[in-house]
Amino acid sequence: MPTPPPPPCGIFIAPDDVDITKISALLIGPTGTPYENGFFLFFMKIPSAYPEIPPLVRTVTTDNGNVAFNPILYASGKVCLSILGTWMGPAWSPALTIEGILVSIQSMLNDYP
Repeated sequence: MPTPPPPPCGIFIAPDDVDITKISALLIGPTGTPYENGFFLFFMKIPSAYPEIPPLVRTVTTDNGNVAFNPILYASGKVCLSILGTWMGPAWSPALTIEGILVSIQSMLNDYP
């Protein structure tokens, strides 16, 4: 059996030990951006209708709702991304993956999100 490829650089995923529909994810800010080497923690809840509908994704790096580090990451925890149905643009597709969502979020951690 072939070994799966490693996750993209700076993306770490850990499903809950008891409930695999709950996932914690850590994104490291990309090199050469204002977010470089920053730690951004997210919580994902996979709905029973997945992959027909997207997971719920919240950022928890907010200092209890006091800090928003990026225009797509609200202090309330909301992640504004079209593929999650929380912003305008390309909609969710069942072909998208958890990794793809996290890569999309990480790609928005730049000078001009």
